Amino acid sequence: ACSALAFDQNHSSFDKVLKAVVDKQGLVNYKMLHDHPAELKAYLHELGGVSEKELTAWSRDEKLAFWINAYNAFTLKAIIDHYPIKRDSLKGLAFPANSIRQISGVWDKLTWKVAGMKLTLNQIEHEKLRAELKEPRIHFAINCASIGCPLLEDFAFRADRLDEQLNGVAKAFVQHPQKVRLDRKANRLYLSKIFEWFGEDFAGFDEVEGYGKLDGVVSFVSSQMSDANKAFVRKSRPAIKWLDYDWTLNEQK
Repeated sequence: ACSALAFDQNHSSFDKVLKAVVDKQGLVNYKMLHDHPAELKAYLHELGGVSEKELTAWSRDEKLAFWINAYNAFTLKAIIDHYPIKRDSLKGLAFPANSIRQISGVWDKLTWKVAGMKLTLNQIEHEKLRAELKEPRIHFAINCASIGCPLLEDFAFRADRLDEQLNGVAKAFVQHPQKVRLDRKANRLYLSKIFEWFGEDFAGFDEVEGYGKLDGVVSFVSSQMSDANKAFVRKSRPAIKWLDYDWTLNEQK
């Protein structure tokens, strides 16, 4: 059977959800989303309604936008399904009480119906976005509902603007002092743990050498900096330090 309507490549229903619940700091009104989930559920239904065959025919940018939005939408749904979040007795003490880390199996057990498949968030991230589409900038676009993550944007990603959107979120991430910080005096470059976890994804960037496996990371990060900071990094070769990752829920107060 043919689906009556072609999939909306503007992701309008998700865009509407994000505009309603996300503020300029990237914080989410989970209570409002929990109490009024209809629009989000309608979008998840759209994601589930795409066939695998249909998806295969799409352009790379259409696939990328689809999987990024799917990841973010399913993450929002996982939070509101467990809202307000309760401490998990086993691993509860290692992480903040109101954290996605308290939701057991949130990345590797919970499955979501999408494009004719049942996938976990990990499968969407590692198999679809990283292995198949090989786009390092997804690390600034997918959001794990935590302060340490890239900000959740108040718009949906869409193929016809994707490059500009991904460049925008990458720059915003590198220029956010809680994610990347250059201390010229101490000659240190403080980086988000995201670059430690996914350093290999940046291997294609190679303007900076001498950091071993992190050459690509430092090349990429410096390429997103102001000209002065970029020149400093490339000349002074600061030591890398990893910032603590803040797993507190990205919730509006």
